[in-house]
Amino acid sequence: MKKQMLIVVALLTLIGMTAAAAQAQSSASVRATIPFEFKVADKIMPAGEYVIREVNPSSDAVTLQIASRRGDASVMVRTTAIQTNGAQRSALGFNRYGNHYFFSTVAIEGLAYSWQAPRSRGERGVARELAMLKTQGEAVTVALR
Repeated sequence: MKKQMLIVVALLTLIGMTAAAAQAQSSASVRATIPFEFKVADKIMPAGEYVIREVNPSSDAVTLQIASRRGDASVMVRTTAIQTNGAQRSALGFNRYGNHYFFSTVAIEGLAYSWQAPRSRGERGVARELAMLKTQGEAVTVALR
């Protein structure tokens, strides 16, 4: 009976520690000043200061919340973890087509993976139009703080 009680107490302690660790992970966030208007999942986000945080860190398909510091714009985007050789610096990645910017990736310095957002319908359309003009987009990075 004592042994069973010890096992129950140990399991409850382990569950509590796991929940606390998960809560600590989900509150991690990064900040960036994005100097241009951009789109995330076909939602237009104004230039400004943003906080990017992981909503569900325990999943392979991570959902990120990208929210302006002023509170006037916020969007959730589901991303996929992709293997990298370790980012040299923390940065947000955008695909630029003419004067249109589309959110693409988040890379954190030292991590062996980064998060990549799927290309939205709007981004695919702009890329297709520019391809017909034999023009390509370019990758743009914004440093994280």
